[in-house]
Amino acid sequence: MPSVGTLLRVALGGAIAATAGDLLQLSIATEILRLPERLLGSLLLVGTVLGVLGIPQYAYGYSARAALALSNRRRWKLVTIHGGHLFAAFGCAVHGATGLFLSLVPRRGHAVDPYQGILESGPILLSLWGIAALAFLAATLAEVCLCRNWRERAFNPLVLTLAIVLIAELFPPELGHIVGPASVNIAHVFFFAFHLRQANTKHRDN
Repeated sequence: MPSVGTLLRVALGGAIAATAGDLLQLSIATEILRLPERLLGSLLLVGTVLGVLGIPQYAYGYSARAALALSNRRRWKLVTIHGGHLFAAFGCAVHGATGLFLSLVPRRGHAVDPYQGILESGPILLSLWGIAALAFLAATLAEVCLCRNWRERAFNPLVLTLAIVLIAELFPPELGHIVGPASVNIAHVFFFAFHLRQANTKHRDN
């Protein structure tokens, strides 16, 4: 059985890959990248593959987070684990479907507002978004119940996501439309990195 630290490293690598994938997808959707059509198509494929491979690794991170918790609240640990696994599965599906959606939209001269694009993406992608969002809420609200102090609560993925979205509003629109929609994956980079550090500290103390 891999150690908690190993699981968190895998999850952190997945979050970094997924964030890179998000940034590529969003840069193409908003037309910040102005490159030849063939190159844009290749970058979109890379961005989609990074997310599809990276986001499923979040399941390991949520399991490791529950294992690290000193709380005896078994119910919240189970919700954190199963909610995190469900989010990893549907988050992967959302990222892959988004890549497919963008590949079908003419890119040059058809910049997409990411938030508006979600609303106009059709019932299938909207349904995937909805299920992923509910799973994310379940996992992160349960994770809050496992926290022991304000630092752990501050690194909760939902708290981090909301903070990043608010900060993104201060950026110029072209940058805010990339950072804001990528906030969930960016938040998981900080979340897994924080708990990896906690796991390493606990290992040294033992």
